[in-house]
Amino acid sequence: MTKTIKHILVDQELSIAELARRIKKSRTWTSLVINGHMKSPETRKAIAQALKAHVEDLWENNGKRAA
Repeated sequence: MTKTIKHILVDQELSIAELARRIKKSRTWTSLVINGHMKSPETRKAIAQALKAHVEDLWENNGKRAA
Protein backbone atom coordinates (compact mmCIF):
# COMPACT_ATOMS: atom_id res chain seq x y z
CA MET A 1 0.00 0.00 0.00
CA THR A 2 1.30 3.44 -0.79
CA LYS A 3 2.23 5.55 2.19
CA THR A 4 -0.11 8.26 0.97
CA ILE A 5 -3.15 5.99 1.02
CA LYS A 6 -2.04 4.38 4.28
CA HIS A 7 -1.73 7.78 5.94
CA ILE A 8 -5.11 8.90 4.64
CA LEU A 9 -6.72 5.72 5.96
CA VAL A 10 -5.13 6.25 9.38
CA ASP A 11 -6.09 9.94 9.43
CA GLN A 12 -9.69 9.08 8.55
CA GLU A 13 -9.70 6.10 10.96
CA LEU A 14 -10.66 3.81 8.09
CA SER A 15 -9.71 0.20 7.48
CA ILE A 16 -9.31 -1.29 4.04
CA ALA A 17 -12.39 -3.39 4.79
CA GLU A 18 -14.47 -0.26 5.49
CA LEU A 19 -13.08 1.47 2.41
CA ALA A 20 -14.01 -1.61 0.35
CA ARG A 21 -17.57 -1.51 1.72
CA ARG A 22 -17.85 2.15 0.82
CA ILE A 23 -16.82 1.54 -2.77
CA LYS A 24 -18.80 -1.71 -3.00
CA LYS A 25 -15.78 -3.90 -3.79
CA SER A 26 -14.21 -6.80 -1.91
CA ARG A 27 -11.46 -6.13 0.60
CA THR A 28 -9.13 -8.31 -1.44
CA TRP A 29 -9.81 -6.46 -4.68
CA THR A 30 -9.46 -3.09 -2.98
CA SER A 31 -6.12 -4.11 -1.48
CA LEU A 32 -4.85 -5.44 -4.82
CA VAL A 33 -5.70 -2.16 -6.54
CA ILE A 34 -4.21 -0.03 -3.74
CA ASN A 35 -0.98 -2.03 -3.87
CA GLY A 36 -0.75 -1.87 -7.65
CA HIS A 37 -1.13 -5.60 -8.26
CA MET A 38 -4.29 -4.97 -10.29
CA LYS A 39 -4.98 -1.89 -12.37
CA SER A 40 -8.54 -0.71 -12.41
CA PRO A 41 -9.16 2.93 -13.28
CA GLU A 42 -12.75 2.56 -12.10
CA THR A 43 -11.72 1.26 -8.67
CA ARG A 44 -8.91 3.81 -8.35
CA LYS A 45 -11.40 6.59 -9.05
CA ALA A 46 -13.83 5.17 -6.45
CA ILE A 47 -11.04 4.91 -3.86
CA ALA A 48 -9.94 8.49 -4.53
CA GLN A 49 -13.50 9.77 -4.23
CA ALA A 50 -14.08 7.84 -0.99
CA LEU A 51 -10.87 9.30 0.45
CA LYS A 52 -11.67 12.80 -0.87
CA ALA A 53 -8.49 12.83 -2.93
CA HIS A 54 -7.47 12.88 -6.57
CA VAL A 55 -6.36 9.74 -8.41
CA GLU A 56 -3.20 11.54 -9.52
CA ASP A 57 -2.30 12.25 -5.88
CA LEU A 58 -2.67 8.61 -4.86
CA TRP A 59 -1.07 6.94 -7.88
CA GLU A 60 1.82 8.54 -9.74
CA ASN A 61 2.03 8.85 -13.52
CA ASN A 62 -1.52 9.99 -14.05
CA GLY A 63 -3.12 7.18 -12.13
CA LYS A 64 -0.71 4.47 -13.28
CA ARG A 65 1.51 4.01 -10.26
CA ALA A 66 3.57 0.90 -9.80
CA ALA A 67 3.27 0.13 -6.10
